Amino acid sequence: MGDYAQALHIFRRALKAQRDANMRREQAVTLHNMGRANENLLEWDAAQKAFQESYDISRELSYARGEAYALRGLAAVANAKGDPAGALATLERASTLQRQTPDARLNAQIQLARGIALHKLRQLPASTTALEEALTVFRQGDSLNELRVTYAELAAVLTESGNWRDGYAHLARSQETAERLFRNQIDQRFTTLKVEFDTASKEKENALLVRENEANQKALEQERRARRLQAAVIALTVVLAALLATLAVH
Repeated sequence: MGDYAQALHIFRRALKAQRDANMRREQAVTLHNMGRANENLLEWDAAQKAFQESYDISRELSYARGEAYALRGLAAVANAKGDPAGALATLERASTLQRQTPDARLNAQIQLARGIALHKLRQLPASTTALEEALTVFRQGDSLNELRVTYAELAAVLTESGNWRDGYAHLARSQETAERLFRNQIDQRFTTLKVEFDTASKEKENALLVRENEANQKALEQERRARRLQAAVIALTVVLAALLATLAVH
């Protein structure tokens, strides 16, 4: 839903529980997700720390997919910090690991980061090729956030290559995708709020029903007590009448 700050808060709680339980593989995944949230918030130092720790744990566990995802994140940080050459070197390592555990989306993310690095290095044809490869996968998966970034990056590369028409078309697609993403996030937040409201209303209704049921139970118990007392009074009255009759006879 685009609420990366809230996501980080939840990830930190999950990470603490995983560390307490010594769940190493789960820690690697959570740390990667934290890095992604930091990346979306443009908090590059925090993202680098999370991705590096995720990589270290994945390497310790020989978890190739985790290593590849973490390296992709570190490459994105290198791009953001102005080190495209370092990003490309890191992405080569990520690609080698990715081929061991085929993952189309991961490969597309690697190609996106490679396209950005090549763009920064002014290698425009190679950048276009990498970005178009990433675009194909993101379209198939309807990955809106990554589609938006890829369209925008490809628009810039094509424009700088002198292909103004295609550059403008991709920029328009980026803006259209951003609008779709925004609408989806609004719809998801509205749905979440509705569920929370309905849940709260249901909980209040259930609480009222519980109190009403408790009141009915108490009323029934008091009624039973009254009946028992009434029966006792009648019995005592009969006994008293019998005693008075006996005294009268004597």
